[in-house]
Amino acid sequence: MTKFTFLLFLFHGLAGALIVSACSEDDATGPDTDADADTDSDSDSDSDSDSDSDSDTDSDSDSDTDTDSDTDSDTDTDTDTDSDTDTDTDSDTDTDSDTDTDSDSDTDTDTDTDVRGLIFGCVPDYRPAPTDEQLQRLTHVLPFSLQVSNTGAIDDSLAPSWLDATFVSRAHTAGVRVDILVGGWGRSGGFSSAVADHRATFVANLVGYMDDLDLDGVNIDWEFPSAGEMADFGQFLLDLKAALGTDRQLSIAVGAGHDPSEFPDSVFQAVDFVQLMAYDMGSTWPSHADYGESIDLMNAWWTDASARAVGFPKSAIVLGVPFYTRGTGVLTWSEFLGVAGASTATAVSQDVWNGYEYNGIPTMEAKTAYAWNNGFGGIMFWELGQDVAPTHQYSLLSAIYEETVALGGPLH
Repeated sequence: MTKFTFLLFLFHGLAGALIVSACSEDDATGPDTDADADTDSDSDSDSDSDSDSDSDTDSDSDSDTDTDSDTDSDTDTDTDTDSDTDTDTDSDTDTDSDTDTDSDSDTDTDTDTDVRGLIFGCVPDYRPAPTDEQLQRLTHVLPFSLQVSNTGAIDDSLAPSWLDATFVSRAHTAGVRVDILVGGWGRSGGFSSAVADHRATFVANLVGYMDDLDLDGVNIDWEFPSAGEMADFGQFLLDLKAALGTDRQLSIAVGAGHDPSEFPDSVFQAVDFVQLMAYDMGSTWPSHADYGESIDLMNAWWTDASARAVGFPKSAIVLGVPFYTRGTGVLTWSEFLGVAGASTATAVSQDVWNGYEYNGIPTMEAKTAYAWNNGFGGIMFWELGQDVAPTHQYSLLSAIYEETVALGGPLH
């Protein structure tokens, strides 16, 4: 081989090696489907658009932008499967595709159905309208009350004179619902005939009254239906709820003496809330609204309701509490504080004092906390005008409200 031939052969060999090397380099860095933009070609039908592209933007408006910038390198074993579980080496387990429990506010727990910490305040016709300070501590006002005649006509002569469009607008501005109360003690005489024989008229008249004032719901306080009237009562509630629609709430007030087994499934299917009047119970001394007996009542209703295949939520059960005393005498809470005088600090810390039976501040807080911690809807009370001003250190409304806020509520 001549020197020239040898040099020519050496040149061709080096050129070939360079070409092979270049092709190998292209294969190593070529069209990777991850392409450092990690564009998943899973064709997931959840429209998650999970092109990790270093911002991991979920298409459900969660804006779940990984702050670690999710920098996928070629060694990041991105094993995206059809269940869209990103096992990137940055430990960003994005299970947003099919098991996304994020709410619209990007909270990992679904709060859409979490209704707790509600505060329903009854206000009878002989009391003034709630003040702004009181409205700030309520979620619902229940003006007391309309009456129904035997033929289904509505009598508003005993409704509060302040219940008008101006008040309703003021309540709405404060974020408070206004649910008209129908019936009550001494005002329930027309229910039996109205729900049995004039149901359509009763429903139409009641809805018309609510339309006129832009009311948010209605509370039916029939004291008290007999066993033979329960079927008609349930059908009336179903018809009324259908006429009210989903935006307006329907609730019933139930005496503590009623067992939930007395009520047909139709009642549980129709109502948004059952408000248990857990006062004037009298079976447990020293309090007519004993803490233990009240808790047992709530749980008994939930045990019965949860056994029915009607989809009745636990949060639909609301505990009623009294703003008045029994025992030695019937006094409003405000009057009782005056009687306690120098012993007020002691009296409000317990549930009996000098023979008076009531719920003191700690018991009101404990009932509120129990309802919240165990998934019940909240507290209803009779009645707002019996309390002292909400700025008073011993206000029962403020005790309930402040405990609710401390627990994280209200949620509605």
